[in-house]
Amino acid sequence: MGGRGAAGIPGTGTVTLYHNTSPRSADEIVRNGFKPQYDEGMSEAYVKSESRFGFFTRRPGVGAGGYGEAIVAVTVNKADVMRDQWSGHWKVPIAKLKDATFKRHNKR
Repeated sequence: MGGRGAAGIPGTGTVTLYHNTSPRSADEIVRNGFKPQYDEGMSEAYVKSESRFGFFTRRPGVGAGGYGEAIVAVTVNKADVMRDQWSGHWKVPIAKLKDATFKRHNKR
């Protein structure tokens, strides 16, 4: 059964999402999967509440300024995608990314 998560992507099926990061982290994600890491000084409350999610954009590089010049892509079920109320990015529970295949996305 498809649908929307909390203000998610409407419809059924899958969607490809993009994550900007450093080249080294992109290679690590492709090899070993998505494991969020947070910068020193980030709010402890934020890390506790959001460490269960991966954050993405719907278009490569759009709205991802400052997150790194490398991009990884992943295709997930639309029903697993939610809009983050704070950043406006799309988020997916880490548990739903466990077996996902991430690929490097080449900028055009």
